[in-house]
Amino acid sequence: FAFTDTNGNFNADVLKDKWKIDISDASLRQTGYLRPQNKPQIDTTAFGVIGVNIPLTRETALIYGFLKNDTYAPLPGISLSGNDNNNLYQANATTDASGNYTMGVTAGAWFIGPDNQNPGLAGYIVQGTNVTLTNGQALQVNFVAQRSTAHLLGRVTDTGGSPITGLTILAFPQNGGSSVSATTDSNGNFDLGVFGGSWTVQLESGSAAQHNVIGPTLQFNVTDGVNISNINYVAQSVTAQINGFVRNSQAAGLANVFVYASATMNGTNYNQNAQTDGTGHYQFGVFNGTWQLSVGCSDLNNLGYGCPNQQTVVVSGANQTVNFTAQPFSNTPPRLTQPQLFPGQFQFQLSGESGRNYRIDTTADFATWATLGTNSAFGGSFSFIDTNAPGFRKRFYRAVLVP
Repeated sequence: FAFTDTNGNFNADVLKDKWKIDISDASLRQTGYLRPQNKPQIDTTAFGVIGVNIPLTRETALIYGFLKNDTYAPLPGISLSGNDNNNLYQANATTDASGNYTMGVTAGAWFIGPDNQNPGLAGYIVQGTNVTLTNGQALQVNFVAQRSTAHLLGRVTDTGGSPITGLTILAFPQNGGSSVSATTDSNGNFDLGVFGGSWTVQLESGSAAQHNVIGPTLQFNVTDGVNISNINYVAQSVTAQINGFVRNSQAAGLANVFVYASATMNGTNYNQNAQTDGTGHYQFGVFNGTWQLSVGCSDLNNLGYGCPNQQTVVVSGANQTVNFTAQPFSNTPPRLTQPQLFPGQFQFQLSGESGRNYRIDTTADFATWATLGTNSAFGGSFSFIDTNAPGFRKRFYRAVLVP
């Protein structure tokens, strides 16, 4: 570890290896700063690295509240985290003896919630929530932990039927809430406490990598009070590696960008992902089959780049290399085309740059504009429907690029 001097400089002695740089939560809270969501990745396997800059941002708003259980008793010592919707910054807090917390954030939209893997939340589930704040605002957000009302019970094995012990398996609700976790016992058994709703079950990526396996992504519809038992979760062994680089058009590597891969075997979906290091390099294990690879568009958009097309690679024993080149945004003005009037609605098409956000405004007199909504042009276009249009004698529209 290292300490910054009065100019913010630091110097850390490390071994030859690959590192991620993190910052003390306590130090950040004391100084009123937020860390970047993506931790800088440093490769010192060949030589030392200088000029590692970590951009922090000032807290400009506050979220506060309490965390209590279903009997309204406080839950102390529980860590909470917040991530802004632009995937730029991360905030953290811990509940005190009364279950209260305070979390400094920036203005904008955030997703906050407790980490359900906290030991103090064993047997409980807490749903995170989305909030939006303005500069200087203090917003109260309280959490109540609910006890699980059903269980997902099963066994993790390899393709030969042997149990895999010590694997972390996750279940997270499809409405975007926080995940719950369990660790397989000596027989590969797991027990995930959940509640009514739709849940996705998969292996925790770090644990899967340690065991050199890839787990399927399974979906379950849960009813309160009804357990789902005898889940046969079969993990595939890693037999090859896919690696490559994510670079810009000038061949410079792009760091902290996620690369995703998916494959289907016998009707079951498998997923892998990895984050690029400081050189733009990524790598993950796979098994023989056809894999679809894509790059995290939001990661690239935050760096000022559009999203490259996905690629398909067939793995048959040997390792494979798949590179991606991201083009910078050109800021080409969007176009509104294909106007169509239907009973009860007016529809048109927006064409722009893939991954950019566009705001749709409307007016009847070109003096006063009203915002109808903001959409992201995944794939470079989207259709917009105005159900209020038939109530106006005339209506004009414009698209505005949202930075």
